[in-house]
Parts: sequence; structure tokens; C-alpha cells
Amino acid sequence: MKANTNSFSLLTNCTIHTNKNAYNKIYEEVKVIYETLKTSYGPLGMDKLCVDSTGDILVTNDGATIAANFASSSPFAQMVRTLAVNQDRQVGDGTTTVCLLGFLLIKEGVDMIVNDSISPVTVVSGYRMAYNEIVKNIKEISQKSENITNNNLNNNILINNLIKSTIASKILNEYDSHFISLITDYITNSSITNINDIHMVKAVGGSIDDTSLIDGYILNCSISYDILNSSNNSNNSNISNNISNHKILCCDFGLLKDKLPLTVNISANVSDISQIRDTEIEMTKNKVKAIISSNATLVLFTGGVDDMCVKMLAEAQVGVVKRVDYTDMVKLVGEGNINKGVVEGDSLKVVDINGYSIKRYGEYNLVEIYKNITNSNIDNSLNNSLNNSNIDNSNILYNNICNNTNNNINNTICNIKTILIKGPNRQICDEIERSLIDVFSVILGSDTKKLLPGGGAVEAWLYQRLKVFGNGIAGKEHIAIFKYADALKELVSIMSENGGYSGEEIFSKILSGNNTNTTNTDNILKNTNILNNNNILNNNTNNNILNNNTNNNVKNVYDLYGVDLNSNNDTYEIGKNYSKGIVEPTKYKAKAYKAATEAAISILRVSEIIELD
Repeated sequence: MKANTNSFSLLTNCTIHTNKNAYNKIYEEVKVIYETLKTSYGPLGMDKLCVDSTGDILVTNDGATIAANFASSSPFAQMVRTLAVNQDRQVGDGTTTVCLLGFLLIKEGVDMIVNDSISPVTVVSGYRMAYNEIVKNIKEISQKSENITNNNLNNNILINNLIKSTIASKILNEYDSHFISLITDYITNSSITNINDIHMVKAVGGSIDDTSLIDGYILNCSISYDILNSSNNSNNSNISNNISNHKILCCDFGLLKDKLPLTVNISANVSDISQIRDTEIEMTKNKVKAIISSNATLVLFTGGVDDMCVKMLAEAQVGVVKRVDYTDMVKLVGEGNINKGVVEGDSLKVVDINGYSIKRYGEYNLVEIYKNITNSNIDNSLNNSLNNSNIDNSNILYNNICNNTNNNINNTICNIKTILIKGPNRQICDEIERSLIDVFSVILGSDTKKLLPGGGAVEAWLYQRLKVFGNGIAGKEHIAIFKYADALKELVSIMSENGGYSGEEIFSKILSGNNTNTTNTDNILKNTNILNNNNILNNNTNNNILNNNTNNNVKNVYDLYGVDLNSNNDTYEIGKNYSKGIVEPTKYKAKAYKAATEAAISILRVSEIIELD
């Protein structure tokens, strides 16, 4: 690729790429991301192993994760990478789709500009017209589809179909029934509406399907003093009577011995050093006494706790948990609206302790703390999930805060839930967490969600509609519209080829299914020679033929055909995917098309690249 050399570039010590050279450079730089993400697209896409500068490895097929870790100095590659990151932030899924479509539009645009000598302005105009037609058709076919709202999240059929389709391309797909049940249970039995409020704890060890949903809030931190064992030297048979009506004190600090700063110089005799140390210890003891005077029976600290303080609190029968993550503490006390309605009495009281401020969040009806799970009254699934985990039980606080007045563990109804993620190694656990976040993002992403069929059904339908729409355009913009349709077709082909099948064969069968009861659009265009002769567009007879055969070709989501690559058979199946439960949110599709189109347009408008040496 040669750069333009002129007097300006020589005098300013820079390299200038103009016209075709600029577009070829753009194509080569963006192609790197496309080649990386291409094989990870679809339900049978492959995983990627990423190694950072520190040697840490990452195994994933998530487009946003791969793109975020992709090192490239090219501004155009960074623009395409940003597509995946923003799609993941706004929708949660479709990150690979938006990157691939963005590249395909850039590729087709560069081909038109460089090889066909079409003006970039014409290409941009055609892309905008194609996108507007896509939005129109998506609204048209989604009007009759069912929708999921926050008021009907207990519609198991819709939820199950959406979850199954979302995890089809993820590591969870091998255990889809297990995770569908887990996610559905979480959504229907909790008041979570924000993805940031979902609590997950990762424990290396076991199988992926050992991942479980636990009633309560798991804190992966250190228990310095166990109130359960201290309050009763016997077994846990009377657990509900011993620890009911306890108070939790949340402290956003540690409790270590007070020491003077290193910058302070003490002018004193050696004999006074012991007195200074005693004074420092006494200052710390005063803080502990203030905590004890608050009548709290369980204290959570975000920092460390000195053994002397633990001993004093233990003598006062106060449980101590140290190094609690601040985010977990905020969620636990209810500022994150997780345990709304659980706190009784005053929701917030402040106790001053020598300059510190301790927040006391009311009195809870029931607090359960388990160090060694042996109580037969506790649900067996909880026993199995915690006992079989590789988390050290001595470092786990299982905090079950319930709104229950009967002191009966078996009948507690908890609004706080924790997903305990299990996997053979840390990389697998991280990938499970990313996959679960994507699923929850799709389900909780918006108040109202229309569903569309997946498996390339929408892309094939839009391909047909854009072909028809483009033939009604007299200017050269129709070429860009056709190229946009070809980009959608390429998405279906990539998905099919990643499954080991012929993309052309599957796409043709999808079109054949869509045209079962209607006239094949491609045959109409071919027979009337509209694609080959723009002058025929002015022929009323041929236009009438086209319109008569397409006016009744408006379908709804139930009629669109797509491919099922995860069928129970050894090969793929072509059918009506919406009825088979293969669905995608309309929001995900609309966002992906919009972002990809805008990115392609913004890049294709660049006709000159100036690089300073």
C-alpha cells in the first residue's frame, strides 16, 4: 500500500494516505478484528485464549471481552472495538454481531468506492436508506409478537425461550436446563431489577453444573469470632432460638491498635514509652467498648481487626467478621435495595466513637451464620453446595437475613439470593460469570421486550426486503442497499460455517422456507431483469409485477424461517424458529444494526489519513 508523497508531506514530515489508498488502509486495519471474532460467532462458535502482558490467560467467546483485550493502535480498529464494548454495556448481548456487521459494511463500502468508483456520499446515503428500511420492517414484523415486561417475568415459556437462546452460544449451553431453572428461579423469586444488584460468588472446584442458587448473602471473608459456637457450647440443634433477634453493626473501617503517624516525633524518656503504648491501647479499647455499648451482636468490618479487639468482643458475645467488601456491605444493609422491607425500627443510627462513625442498620428478625454446615434443619441443597465447594468454610459468612417472625428456618422467605459459581478453574468460573451477566442483562435490560426469531431468520427476511426496496430506488444508492443486504446474508453464512455447514446452502433453504406461500423475491427480480437494467425501473408493467407479488409478502414473527444449529439431530434444521423457542430481543437487534451502521458510515466518510512521523 503506497502513501502519497508530495511537497506538503515532505515539508511537514508526515505520511498522507488519500482516496483509494486511505480506504485500503482502513480495510486492512479493521480486518484484524474481524478475522479474530469471525470464528467465535454463533451457537457453535469457538473460544479464544487471550494472554495479557502479565501472562494471565483468559478463555472466552464473548465478543466484548475479546475486543476489550484486543491491543491495536489503529483508530479504526478501536472504533470497531468500541462497538462491542458499548453493545455489552447497553444490551448485554450481540457484541460479536455488531462487530462483524460493522466490518462487513465497511468492507462492502470500500469495495464500492475503490473498485466500482462510487462516491462515498452515495454509499453513506444508501446505507442510511437501508437502515431506515430495516427499522421499518422490524417494527412491522414485531407488532404481533409477544413481549416480556417486568410485570410478567413469571411467564416461564417466554423466559425459558429467551434464556435458552441467549446461552446457546455460551459455555452454559451444555447444561442449559440447569441454568434455565436457576436463572428463572432467581428472577421470579427476587425483586432484582438492576444487573448491578445481582450477587455472585466464585468457588474454584467441582463441575459447571454444581453452580447453585442460595437463599441468603454469601460473604467470602474471614470470621474472626463465631457467635454461634460461643453462645452455645452444644450442637446447632437450637440454632433458631440462640441467634434470633440479633443486631448487625456495619463498620466501614478496621479495628487495629492506634499508632501515631511515622512523621510524629516523641520527645520523652525511655520509661515513658510503655505509658505511650498503654495510651494507644486504651484508645483502641474505648472504641471497642463503644461498639459493645451499641448492643450489636454481629459486627462487620471492611478492614482488619486486631486480636485484642476480637478477644474483647468475644467476651461480650459479639460476633466479628473482618475484611468485608464495601460493595457487599452496602448491598447487605439495604442501600442497594436488596433487602428492602427487612430492616425493622430505625433504619439508620449513628454512634460516635472517638472520631469514627458506626452505622447501625436496625434489628433483623433472623440471622444465620454457618461455619460448619451440620444442621439437619437446613435445606440439603444448601448443605451440598457449600460443603462440596472449595471455599474454606472458616472464611465464609453465610448471612441469611429474612423477614420471618416465627423463628422457623424451614419456613423463612428471603429476598436476598446468591449465585454460587462452581468450575474446574478460575478461567471457567470467570466465563460462567460473564455468561450469567449477559443473560441477566438481556432479561432485565428494558421494561418492555419484543421478541424476534433467531437463527438468521430476521437477517434472511431483511435481506429479501432490502432487495425489493433497493429495486425501487432509481439512483446509485440502490447498489449500497444491495450491499447492505449482502452483509446481512454474510452473517448467516458465517454462523452456519462455524457449525461446519455450507452457508450458501442454509441461506437458500431459509429463503425457500420464507417463500413457501409467496412468490420468491429473487426470482421476480431475476425474471424482470431489474437487477441488470436500471431503465426497466421506469416500466410500469414490471413495477406492478414487483408490487403485486410483494404487497402480500408481509409476514409476522411466527412465519419467519431460520436455522437451528443446536437441534437434537446430528445436523441442522430449517424451520419456524419463533415457534421452536429460538428468539432474540428486538432491542438487541435494533441496537446492533444501528451501532454497526453508524460506525461504518463514520469510517467511510474518512477520505484522507495524515500520519505524523
